[in-house]
Amino acid sequence: MLDMRSLRNNEEMLLEVRTQQSGRVLFEILQQGRTIFDGLLTPSVDPKIRTTALDTVVKLATLVSDE
Repeated sequence: MLDMRSLRNNEEMLLEVRTQQSGRVLFEILQQGRTIFDGLLTPSVDPKIRTTALDTVVKLATLVSDE
């Protein structure tokens, strides 16, 4: 049977793993977002499309960071 100390340690380990995973996902979203946004910086791209792309990346990053 698990005691309270073991349960607390397990919860702390689980939280640490989830935080690390969220950090990696957030980093990947931001990296991909930067790549996409860099590609949209050409003069022929409508500024509204750039804004929409940036907003989407920010929303995804916010969702992950709120997890």
